[in-house]
Amino acid sequence: MELHLLIAEPRQAQRELLRTIYSASPLVTRIDEATNSEELQYKLEHTLPDFVVVHQSLITDISLLPRGHFVILATDLDQTMLLAAYHHGARGYFLDNPLPTAMLLAALNPTGVAWVLEYLAHAELLDVKKVLTAREQTILALWNEGLSSSAIGKRLVISNGTVKKELENIRTKLQKRNILTIMRKGRAKMQTDV
Repeated sequence: MELHLLIAEPRQAQRELLRTIYSASPLVTRIDEATNSEELQYKLEHTLPDFVVVHQSLITDISLLPRGHFVILATDLDQTMLLAAYHHGARGYFLDNPLPTAMLLAALNPTGVAWVLEYLAHAELLDVKKVLTAREQTILALWNEGLSSSAIGKRLVISNGTVKKELENIRTKLQKRNILTIMRKGRAKMQTDV
């Protein structure tokens, strides 16, 4: 089996490391690179790679990736991306510090690490539902949609202060359990809004 690999990574040092890792595999015969979202889309449409290693910051539409033939590298866990990757058949979702060399190579094999991704996707959802009350889950969902605390309060007919207190409780509960499920947008907003 010969594989044409596409490495889509904005950082040069990481691209070079990935190239070194995958060049050692006898399965890989060609390696292309993309450094931004536009290059990624162009390479996906015009070079038709067999397998893609992509940093999540470059993904604008996960459906463009070859179903079942990609792994995602992430600097921080993003539950939405994790679940989208799972549903689109990713062979892995890896935090890139440090790079998990053995797992990245195992991902080339269709039976490689998919079970790990499946476990993580389901475990993350189950843990959040066990930790948060139904009201907290609703508030977190609205927060992750980008609503401000005042907009959430108006929608749920509760005070802005109550929403802020609930958001602080959510953050405390999730941090205590080490569940990193607040999306980047929500996390950034929470630091400025609460």
